[in-house]
Amino acid sequence: YLAHCRTQMPCMDGRQLVGLLSSLSRLGLHGWLGLEWREDFLRASARLMGAGGVVERGRHQNVEAAAEVCSLAVGSGVRAQRQQDLQQRREAPPACAAAPAAAACSLTPSQLALLLLSVARSWPGRRPPPGWLAAFWAASAPSLPYMSPVSLSCLLGGVRRLRMSPPLQWTRRLFQTSEATLQTCPADVLLHLASCLLACPLRPPGSWVAAFRARLDQLAAALSRPHLRALGRMVRVVSSRRRHCAPPGWRLRSARSAQEAEWRWRHWRVRGRGRRMRRRLSV
Repeated sequence: YLAHCRTQMPCMDGRQLVGLLSSLSRLGLHGWLGLEWREDFLRASARLMGAGGVVERGRHQNVEAAAEVCSLAVGSGVRAQRQQDLQQRREAPPACAAAPAAAACSLTPSQLALLLLSVARSWPGRRPPPGWLAAFWAASAPSLPYMSPVSLSCLLGGVRRLRMSPPLQWTRRLFQTSEATLQTCPADVLLHLASCLLACPLRPPGSWVAAFRARLDQLAAALSRPHLRALGRMVRVVSSRRRHCAPPGWRLRSARSAQEAEWRWRHWRVRGRGRRMRRRLSV
């Protein structure tokens, strides 16, 4: 079945391709997907996003690296011949140089959100190639204002599972768009956003936190006590994260700012640990 799906990937549209990976992930069959199957899926999805050559370039670089490693393990004559072939291959123009300009993305906003979440679920402990991720950030940025609250929460869930920081401009646009939709977010979407922000080193702006707290006050009567505790904890953690320092792994503008942020983060964690110890001793 997976082999037949692999042969049909170039003929699938966005709904069929995203639905295929999402269904396989829900059924627990993502562990049966081989490396070539995953590369074909990334190639097909990149084609729908308007960047079809990102996976081919990454695979070509891997082939060259493997050839260099093999050339070091053989005799001097064969090694020299392979080095000459590699030099000619590098000097030749790339195959994608004469390709036409990138086409527009044919995926809908909801399909883009589900695509990132499905890829993150199907690649546990791994990340897609950097070229594919760059193509996704570029394709999904114009679609952020047209996404529903559920789609925006799916995007944040995919970022959480990938354990990476998106580009700064993309993150700002995400929070700007989600801030406008917080007034209509249901309770389950608020809980999902809170759990993702607790696990992701992201710093939403103050206006976003204020809008989140306003929506929390509106839904407080319909939430249980554990849910209220989780939402309140997210507000406290994100607020202290914004006030005191930058989270670990966040890229800053200069090395000095990065060192100061690292020192402040370490000092904040030590101070919080000391407060918890004093509470235990007092009890």
